[in-house]
Amino acid sequence: MRLNIIGGGRLGRTLGRLWHASGAFVIGEVCARSAAGAAAAVDFIGAGRACDALRAMREAEVWLLAPPDDAIGGCAAELATGRLCRTDDIVFHCSGALSSAALATAAAVQSFAGTACAADGDAAALSVLEPAFARIGARVFRIERAAKPLY
Repeated sequence: MRLNIIGGGRLGRTLGRLWHASGAFVIGEVCARSAAGAAAAVDFIGAGRACDALRAMREAEVWLLAPPDDAIGGCAAELATGRLCRTDDIVFHCSGALSSAALATAAAVQSFAGTACAADGDAAALSVLEPAFARIGARVFRIERAAKPLY
């Protein structure tokens, strides 16, 4: 499956690199706030095409939203209004419950093995995402949507 990444920071770069290396996803477009940021993310991942605007992105079956937390809603809205996503595409984000300090070493990550990842969402999306995270060594567990703030 083809994965587009919105957000060229540590989270998007790290997951993109690990999924590319494991073969879990084919990396499509990587979008960041600037052309230089997108190019740096593509270089780190080792695959993909750099974009500095959502409207320049091509179709993908899976979309990772990894911008700062306050931009996730806007990205999702732009994907919907710009008709970039098809009705059966998977769009997901990784919670920003922890501060950015928790990701300080992510740029040097070579293994995701043992990382605990909480998941909630619809069954079709989780059937794709859980194996992708497991393929890079994550321990995925499901949580109830209402209990998410506890995690």
